[in-house]
Amino acid sequence: MATLRDVYTSSHLEGNFGDDLTFEDSVGSFTVNARCHFSFETNTRYASYFLEDPSGWQRQFGVLLGNAQAACDHADSCVQLSMGNPTFGVTMENSTELLFVGRTYLYAEVRLTEEERTELVAAGKARGLSIELRDLKWLDAYNSSTHPLAFLSHDSRDKEDVARPLSLELGRLLCPVWYDEYSLKVGDSLTESIDRGIRQAQKCVIVLSPHFLENPGWSKAEFKAIMNRHIEEGAVLLPVWHNVTRDDVYGYSSFLVDIYGSNTKKGIEAVAADLYRVLKPSNP
Repeated sequence: MATLRDVYTSSHLEGNFGDDLTFEDSVGSFTVNARCHFSFETNTRYASYFLEDPSGWQRQFGVLLGNAQAACDHADSCVQLSMGNPTFGVTMENSTELLFVGRTYLYAEVRLTEEERTELVAAGKARGLSIELRDLKWLDAYNSSTHPLAFLSHDSRDKEDVARPLSLELGRLLCPVWYDEYSLKVGDSLTESIDRGIRQAQKCVIVLSPHFLENPGWSKAEFKAIMNRHIEEGAVLLPVWHNVTRDDVYGYSSFLVDIYGSNTKKGIEAVAADLYRVLKPSNP
């Protein structure tokens, strides 16, 4: 699972400049990592801050609310970005000319109460700021929403018609799945990543198609691993039938015929809805 520092580092990557900044008040000094984010497309910029020492977060947040533009002021003194295209008549524009819109992300490894969160957002609003607080409670929700709820097993020849649109539709329903195009990164071990995905996912979706049933390689290996989990733990395997008949599936595995599945004849949205009701049974 991601740490708050991971999220801070990987978020808001558009034209950003970051550095450690030290602030001083009547109590003393403290250091935060500060980043200014440039958006030439909208002619705006905003800031994000990560508290290096969260122990004095109330005081630090208070100082930052009064100096929300500090990250961008510091960026102006260190670097100047320019963007434009004279060939197409787009005038060159400097980053220093972009408007600071008050959007400010505050990261701290603490757990804010709802009352504290409300007070901070109100204090920011009173200063013309739009504050988003990202604490450990927020991180729990983030990890919960991004952790794959199911492993999606499919033959690569079914990627365009079934696997990719099904993965995207489940993502739209905030029901993420382990899908190779989005879950694998350059340098990952294919075998280890797939094995980990199958073991860690709550459920395993198998797209049963003619391509899958005739594939003696990866598809067969994934099926065996998933079936082992299903036998040991129960109710792990979620079949999705795609252009196959009962006889086709029975010829591949008589066990599979007894597991009720969804069918792409209903459409990808309907299949995703079927899976959603299993993967998120507590949601309406």
